[in-house]
Amino acid sequence: MAKSNDRYYLYRSNLFYFTKFISSGIFAFLLFGGALTVLRLGFSNPKLDTTQYTNYGFAVLAAIASICFSWSRSIQNDPDKSKKVNFNGERVFFGSLLFLSASLFKYLYLKMDKPDIIMLWGIGKWLCYSLFLVLFSIAYVLSADGMYEIIRVLFPTQFKKPDKERVERIREERRIEKENKKKKPSE
Repeated sequence: MAKSNDRYYLYRSNLFYFTKFISSGIFAFLLFGGALTVLRLGFSNPKLDTTQYTNYGFAVLAAIASICFSWSRSIQNDPDKSKKVNFNGERVFFGSLLFLSASLFKYLYLKMDKPDIIMLWGIGKWLCYSLFLVLFSIAYVLSADGMYEIIRVLFPTQFKKPDKERVERIREERRIEKENKKKKPSE
């Protein structure tokens, strides 16, 4: 029975590091690749009015934050988990506010056709465009990282680090077993 549990634990530890490597690579690709794609193809296009889509994005992110806050209140028996969920809910909500602010600057950029006092001697349009890109990027990273951490709280066994001493003990036992099997046929 113990050997079966050890084999399963070793399998889970190897699976942990493999999934951590794969998931972090996929997450980084989706995070930065998605942000660049969305920024270049959609939101950074100065002729495309994306206000409607950014409002939808704000609503979705605010709803996710609201779910996190409700979930945090419902798990008061585990204060560490409650704090993590609440903190990441705050990050997602802050990201949604930045997303909405970015939408405002994009809208200002689109509507600045006539010279006005807001133009600030010709740099107003450039300033609005730059602020939009920076705010959207920060909102995207904050929200994506907050949701990643929420997923880690939801599925703790997939992200739990294995006990290194136990893994080394199991590997040493397996190495000794293999050496003993090699010695037996020669005797």
